[in-house]
Amino acid sequence: MSGLLPALGGGTNGVAQLIAGGLSGVLAMSTLIATGVVPVGGGSPARPQHLPITFCQGDRVLAVAQPGEQMLVTGKSADGVFYRVYVPGPLGGNEGWVRSVDVNLLAEGPIPVAGCGTVAEVRGTPPRTAIPATASPGLDSTGGPSPTPATTATARASARPTARPTPSPTPATAATAKPTAKPTPTPNLGPVFTTQPRSIATTMGTNPLGSGTCIYPVSIELTTAATDPDGVMSIQLWVQKPRATSFVRLGHDFTRDGALWYASISTAKDRLPDEGRLDYYAVAIDSKGVERRSATASVDIQRCDTEATISGGINLNIRTNGHYYIISCTIFSIPWRYTVTDPDTVSRVSIKYSITHTGAPTLSTTIGLRHRLDSNLYFGSSVAPAIAKPYYGANYVAWTVTSMDPYEESTTTRTRKAIVDLDTCVD
Repeated sequence: MSGLLPALGGGTNGVAQLIAGGLSGVLAMSTLIATGVVPVGGGSPARPQHLPITFCQGDRVLAVAQPGEQMLVTGKSADGVFYRVYVPGPLGGNEGWVRSVDVNLLAEGPIPVAGCGTVAEVRGTPPRTAIPATASPGLDSTGGPSPTPATTATARASARPTARPTPSPTPATAATAKPTAKPTPTPNLGPVFTTQPRSIATTMGTNPLGSGTCIYPVSIELTTAATDPDGVMSIQLWVQKPRATSFVRLGHDFTRDGALWYASISTAKDRLPDEGRLDYYAVAIDSKGVERRSATASVDIQRCDTEATISGGINLNIRTNGHYYIISCTIFSIPWRYTVTDPDTVSRVSIKYSITHTGAPTLSTTIGLRHRLDSNLYFGSSVAPAIAKPYYGANYVAWTVTSMDPYEESTTTRTRKAIVDLDTCVD
């Protein structure tokens, strides 16, 4: 093959003599119609086209063939996309590859399937299955006029292959070692919590009025710990307040002290006036900005109770001896009247009492007091027995009053006692 130019410089290479039927096939460069270099159906290219010969099936250019040059086919790729051709000289170890669509076969015959890396051999004795080359339409294999069909048939029948001289062996170019694949980088999963955020206290108090009595702490401390190969740069604190539907980040995060990180939650400073469950979690961030969220924990919030003010008693006149008196022949019922106020507002007021009399059943129960609208007054009376007569005389009464606010916080008075006389009447 003459006129081959190395891909990276000038110079020529030796001529490869074509011997009809001496190899698996013979190629000549086409007009590259399949590649679109020359418009389909017309004209010759404006300037000579060149055929790239690659090291291995399109991988890196080995040499460039000039228009009209012929080359020996020694194999084809398994998918038939590429032909392996003989390249003499030191260019590629006697082996190169061209696309099958860029060339025309000048002879027919079986072409063995081949792969990259096998040095092409040009043998002097043709294989018995070889078919002599047939020239492209209008030209024979040497460029002369094509014989008539009859002449061609006779030539094929009587032709005998001529031995082709074996070219001097050329040392094969050592295969270039393939680069070692880069190891897959380990993904950065972010910090790992070695201690989940937690608080010793499970209940805290809220005192929105500032006057309540708190039995739970109004501020709690949280602790957590996290590690990361890139270093833990910060840990955020997120909470979902009672009655809220989403988490919000508090204005203060965890701070590091040794191996642990600390944060606090205050119902006053963090504006947590409502009772209910407070959920919280932490977000640790490493030096590369990768985040990791902790598990969610919770703490209950109870309202610090502001006690109610309760005043009043039995709603009867008192005689000088300290006894209350009821004059009735048929009904025995003790009335009460109370004034109740609570900064948390009052939901209900009840009174629990017991009435004892010598020789009569004890009367005891709890009743609710009625609220007089637009006032702080509450009224009620004991349940009267079916017959009043057994309770004539002195009755010993003990009672307590309980006020309840909307937060189910209660205020109960101490037990009070009195004597109520039921006077007899004239039968």
